[in-house]
Amino acid sequence: TSGYKRIYIIDEVHRLSGPAFDALLKTLEEPPEHVMFIFATTEPLKVPETILSRTQRFDFKRVSINDLTTNLSKISQAENLKINEAGLRLIARKADGSVRDSLSLLDQIASYSLGEITEEEIIKALGLVDRQFIFDFITAIAAKESKQVLKLIKNVFESGVDPKDFVGELLEHFRVLLILATDKNATDLLEVNPDEIEGYLKQADYFSLGDIMRLIKMAADLNTDLKESGLDERLLLEMTAVKMAEMEATVKFEDVLKLMRQNAQGLSNSSSGSDLFGSFEKKKDDYQTDKLTFVKKQGEADNNEREYTPLSTSIINLPTLKAGWDNFISILRQQRPMLASQLGMVEVREIVENKLLLVFPASGETSKLIVEKKDNLNLIVTTLKEHFKTNLSIKFDIDPKKENFNIKEQNLYKKNNIDLEKLVEKSPRIKMLLDKVDGQIIGVKKAKK
Repeated sequence: TSGYKRIYIIDEVHRLSGPAFDALLKTLEEPPEHVMFIFATTEPLKVPETILSRTQRFDFKRVSINDLTTNLSKISQAENLKINEAGLRLIARKADGSVRDSLSLLDQIASYSLGEITEEEIIKALGLVDRQFIFDFITAIAAKESKQVLKLIKNVFESGVDPKDFVGELLEHFRVLLILATDKNATDLLEVNPDEIEGYLKQADYFSLGDIMRLIKMAADLNTDLKESGLDERLLLEMTAVKMAEMEATVKFEDVLKLMRQNAQGLSNSSSGSDLFGSFEKKKDDYQTDKLTFVKKQGEADNNEREYTPLSTSIINLPTLKAGWDNFISILRQQRPMLASQLGMVEVREIVENKLLLVFPASGETSKLIVEKKDNLNLIVTTLKEHFKTNLSIKFDIDPKKENFNIKEQNLYKKNNIDLEKLVEKSPRIKMLLDKVDGQIIGVKKAKK
């Protein structure tokens, strides 16, 4: 009452009725000098143009995660709260651009924890979704492991996480993958922890751009269903999770037409073709491919007339390959145990457009020569295609910086108390044999009596 101005604040002004706006308009046209009106709204489009034309408009934007984190860090230092930057970033992300909400969340954390506040305590206190959990969920989808995604959905409910929060984090994760799949250098568009960028880039390679957009559509539909359908939340999450894991890879229509055109013209066994459908382009590199797969009809004579059987047209990614790798080695071991042991040394490093890169350690030069022999390589490629039901090609390489990838085999020796160096020292015959063939021991097996 002692001031020179009277300030009237009307919150959610768009909710005023038409007659109320008409009554207000007269005052706005000829306002008293000592009066100031402040209108606040989240929906300015609902405010009549006659009101908007007589006001100054100020648009307030959400505060960035980086700015919120900086602000929370200053407050934490002033209040002597021991919390690292990663924890503050979690709170800032949960605040969703609101300074007021970020302070409320920080106050909750301060009263919840004593001493140093860890990321795990923040996740537990605020009911947040652990970032690693989301990464594991995406990997399970890429590997098409329906059983694993159901187990992870079970963990969501057992940990007390709000399903809507989980879906929201999932959508944000897919958004990051979408941006990186479009442009790997567009990190300036993202507000994520720099330490997590490498993990996002790796997962962006698991899917094509079309796959990511379809996964986003599934997650967005799930988000709507959770809010509006009224169905059991767990059922909705499980159904969508399995649908994501079982989703077939996106195939461009022009690639389908190209394959049909090739088959119609009888060019399936030519040097040109689409990697997507198993007729890889002939290039001057180390990748080994088969031309065509033929099967002889029952009762057909052994002549030049054979039936062409095309392989599956699916693109396979790294998680799917790693998930089925042990089974592939087991199948190969039944046919050629020595060859399976050699492949047990490799690291499955990457797969791009169904071209598989397998890397031996520095000591695996001899093994690389063995698996690259024509008959051995043909058997490996054929078994791979039959097991993964798609056309694959292989390239082998040596990583001089790595000593040994075969950790399982090393642990097996330790478990059975087998010291390979002492074994060679005690047996001059084995040592002589290794020297003659310039070989190495890749396995120890008891002889059957």
